[in-house]
Amino acid sequence: VGLADKINTVVRALSGGMKRKLSLGIALIGNSKVIILDEPTSGMDPYSMRLTWQLIKKIKKGRIILLTTHSMDEADELGDRIAIMGNGSLKCCGSSLFLKHQYGVGYTLTLVKSAPTASVAADIVYRHVPSATCVSEVGTEISFKLPLASSSAFESMFREIESCISRSVSNSETSIVEDKNYLGIESYGISVTTLEEVFLRVAGCDFDEAESVKQGKDFVSSDSMPSHEQMPSRISSAKLLGSCKMFIGVISSIVTRICGLFVAIFLSFIQFLGIQCCSCCMISRSMFWQHCRALIIKRAASSRRDRKTIVFQLLIPVIFLFFGLLLLKLKPHPNQSSVTFTTSNFNPLLSGSGGGGPIPFDLSWPIAKEVTAYIEGGWIQKFKQTSYRFPDPQKALSDAVEAAGPDLGPVLLSMSEYLMSSFNESYQSRYGAVVMDDQYEDGSLGYTVLHNCSCQHAGPTYINVMNSAILRIATHDNNMTIQTRNHPLPMTKSQHLERHDLDAFSAAIIVSIAFSFIPASFAVPIVKEREVKAKQQQLISGVSVISYWVSTYIWDFISFLFPSTFALILFYGFGLDQFIGRSLLATVIMFLEYGLAIASSTYCLTFFFSDHTMAQNVVLLIHFFTGLILMVISFIMGLIETTASANTFLKNFFRLSPGFCFADGLASLALLRQGMKDKSSDGIYDWNVTGASLCYLGVEGLLYFLLTLGIELLPSCKLSPVTLTKWWSRKSFQGDASVSEPLLKSPFEAAVHLDEDIDVKTERHRVLSGSVDNTILFLRNLRKVYPGGKHYREKVAVDSLTFSVQAGECFGFLGTNGAGKTTTLSMLTGEESPTEGTAFIFGKDISLNPKAARHHVVMEKLVEFDLLKHANKPSYTLSGGNKRKLSVAIAMIGDPPIVILDEPSTGMDPIAKRFMWEVISRLSTRQGKTAVILTTHSMNEAQALCTRIGIMVGGRLRCIGSPQHLKTRFGNHLELEVKPTEVSSVDLENLCRIIQERLFDIPSHPRSLLDDLEVCIGGVDAVRSENASVAEISLSKKMIIIIGRWLGNEERIKSLISSRPISDGLFGEKLSEQLVRDGGIPLPVFSEWWLAREKFSAIDSFVVSSFPGATFHGCNGLSVKYQLPYREGLSLADVFGHLERNRNQLGIAEYSISQSTLETIFNHFAANS
Repeated sequence: VGLADKINTVVRALSGGMKRKLSLGIALIGNSKVIILDEPTSGMDPYSMRLTWQLIKKIKKGRIILLTTHSMDEADELGDRIAIMGNGSLKCCGSSLFLKHQYGVGYTLTLVKSAPTASVAADIVYRHVPSATCVSEVGTEISFKLPLASSSAFESMFREIESCISRSVSNSETSIVEDKNYLGIESYGISVTTLEEVFLRVAGCDFDEAESVKQGKDFVSSDSMPSHEQMPSRISSAKLLGSCKMFIGVISSIVTRICGLFVAIFLSFIQFLGIQCCSCCMISRSMFWQHCRALIIKRAASSRRDRKTIVFQLLIPVIFLFFGLLLLKLKPHPNQSSVTFTTSNFNPLLSGSGGGGPIPFDLSWPIAKEVTAYIEGGWIQKFKQTSYRFPDPQKALSDAVEAAGPDLGPVLLSMSEYLMSSFNESYQSRYGAVVMDDQYEDGSLGYTVLHNCSCQHAGPTYINVMNSAILRIATHDNNMTIQTRNHPLPMTKSQHLERHDLDAFSAAIIVSIAFSFIPASFAVPIVKEREVKAKQQQLISGVSVISYWVSTYIWDFISFLFPSTFALILFYGFGLDQFIGRSLLATVIMFLEYGLAIASSTYCLTFFFSDHTMAQNVVLLIHFFTGLILMVISFIMGLIETTASANTFLKNFFRLSPGFCFADGLASLALLRQGMKDKSSDGIYDWNVTGASLCYLGVEGLLYFLLTLGIELLPSCKLSPVTLTKWWSRKSFQGDASVSEPLLKSPFEAAVHLDEDIDVKTERHRVLSGSVDNTILFLRNLRKVYPGGKHYREKVAVDSLTFSVQAGECFGFLGTNGAGKTTTLSMLTGEESPTEGTAFIFGKDISLNPKAARHHVVMEKLVEFDLLKHANKPSYTLSGGNKRKLSVAIAMIGDPPIVILDEPSTGMDPIAKRFMWEVISRLSTRQGKTAVILTTHSMNEAQALCTRIGIMVGGRLRCIGSPQHLKTRFGNHLELEVKPTEVSSVDLENLCRIIQERLFDIPSHPRSLLDDLEVCIGGVDAVRSENASVAEISLSKKMIIIIGRWLGNEERIKSLISSRPISDGLFGEKLSEQLVRDGGIPLPVFSEWWLAREKFSAIDSFVVSSFPGATFHGCNGLSVKYQLPYREGLSLADVFGHLERNRNQLGIAEYSISQSTLETIFNHFAANS
């Protein structure tokens, strides 16, 4: 796809046309059999477009390609069948030839006038052909439809037109026209009906469909007409689908209205304030406040349409804060429910009986055996004497005696030794053991419980087990039990306050997290406007930088008030008196200052992003980490004695983040009563409570906003010491910025342009010498170099560009993809800064004042651009063509004296394109008010609109001048395209019979299955019994050579059977492939090819003999193209008359003759670059 030199270039650095090429290449990967191409050459220059056409034709074999396009030349070149739609329905379908025959009305005469108001062209045409009709008049181009019956009058009409052209050229050469009322003709061309004219007639409903039906005409060729049986089901399906869409549309409309109610109320409030402001005399006279009001209304309308931003900015913080505070309220409190002591939680998996476990028991006394019969919650493990002894047994015994007495101590020691020696006897864990005393004289019982300290409640649990067993013995009731519960003591008042303050501290953390979403919503519209160049458009249209940022600041602060208000309401609802009690004023001030500071600090961050999605995520994370995380780190460091001093020092830097000040201030208010903040007192406005946060937030709100304005107003967004030094040096040594200011050129610049075109040199000398009267814009050695990287060299995008544009002039800025057109326009509009050289707009140097183009540059515009019916629609719902029209309408608001249009008609259909041309022409060349710089890849658009054209290739200006000047200087020839008539069935049958008679004794070549299929579905409509043998004859390579010798043209046969590509179009290529594949060609197919070649040969001989020096320029199998050089006495009238007189004799079906086009000249420069 011609991108080999861009293999190491990232995709985003490619131009629009190059991205189209890359998309086409991606679509062809994998040898797909069905390919859908949606305007594949939109945005490509003509040279790249034709290379792409060749590629598509090359890969077309064996594939189904569905192609949409607004280029009728592309449809004519690539489309085997063409369908035209209008208002959602199919208007016509068929081959290009079928459509031209169906809707063609004769010849199209196109004249280029010397001025848009010239009338001499129409006078000449109507005088010679009274039945001519004017089909379009755009700019200096006017087109007429000439009926076929009046062709006899064409030659005399052309003679008069050419005499008018010669007078116009002589006047332009003298440079002084005495008769200012004389307005002549610059050039003209004649052609038969083109596919674009068919589109204009069909899609524009410029035909009587009923009349055509009455005459029996078909709007759809027979191969594409649906059957009658399919029509009712399709109609019913369409109605059902339409009903579903209508129902879904109604539901969506209701939901949309409900969701937009809140924003609509807010918008009405803003409009009310705007009306009140406009009633004030002081403000109404101030353009600054008018801009601010308009920009605020714009933001309100954008927010109403962008539901996601509203959700992100308003709903998510409020919902997050609400649920966070709700969870704080519902979380378990220290006064929780009691815990019941039971052994069922011990060994729940291993016991298999709901818990419990072994209970080692000393059964030395009889009473112990009685008690164990009533124990529940475990099973008895009998105590046994063991040989295990603790280390230092004497000391262990003395300790036991000291702790439990001389009687119980040794027994407890023995039980402990048993527990140590028997812990592997079972898999179940043991949490308690019992040693009983003998029953006392009064009948009471005594026992000792040994418990496992790994279980916090093991001791009281086993005491309760023993007491329950003793109760059952005493009552002789096995159902009796004792239930024991553990319950904490109720909290004191101080503990309640401490708990409440900790909840408030948690609430401060939740608020910090919730409000981290808000600055992300501030960044999205700013980055998105810069991303889609909407901000640049506003600034160019006259909006000042200060009014843009002030209005943004006001809108974001107002929108911040809503979540802040909800937060205060939630504080009140959840009883967080730390924030709404005596500290309410401090809390309110902190919220307001935080809104101002966080908005302005976010503005500074937006300059680092070019993608709004990335900006949203990164800004969210930045404010989350610099706010909450830093606050938590500082809080922990303040609690640790060794890091407290370091924390005091670091907080001076942490407070540069508005998020930290906000979180730290709220946390300080929450913990004020606990004294947990470093060096704080009971004063709410103390420096270490809220004083520092309030002071820092107030200063940061103003400081960051001024920093934003400073970054915006600096010469370049790429801030570096080098650019600042360069800007300062320019500022220091800047003298008078007048038009005649000399330019110091480097030796490199002087040497690099030695091979410049003479017109480009003349323009350069005129600009540099100061001869630029009535000039609105001029460039002087403007140069832009992008630095190289590791894998690629530096790129010279614009190389010493010098030209001027005057008032009322439409300057066509043409060039190949990547030639530097868009880079040049970006420097003129202030998006890019020039590496060297400069440009002046209204006498202001763009290198010192990059916003020079932003000075000077709605209902009447909607009417003017035919957009009134879309007035109430969001712009994103418009089609691509209507978006282009809207963009041009916005650029034209206020009738600015200079307008820059970068490919304004890309993606438009021919009807909308011509409408756009008419509007642009009326505003520029006809009214003489506006200077227009137009870049386009449509040579017809440049021809129709531009008074001067410059073609740029490889960053340099290759030629400059009026369209007619470029045609005369670089296109000194006529272009002729001839299409012969189709081969008649009579001639085809005669040739087949002659060849069959010659080959009667030669056996036919054995046919393959493909041959049989080709006979069945091939080109013969009705094979009768008497000529059935003709279709069955397959000619081998040897037979074809013999036939060529019989017919007297062996050279033609050699071109068919040779392996090299032949030049007679797609039909010949298919025959060669079939001959190689099957070893033979059916006789009727060969005969048709031979007769077609005879017609082309006759036309070629006629053209070469009639017009010496004519050169062959290609054949597509249907038509052949020639270039006819100008010579003494040869004119378009002579060529037309000669062809018209010999048309029937040569069998010419269609032909077109025109002067060399701008596209030919453009392709010449592009091919030689």
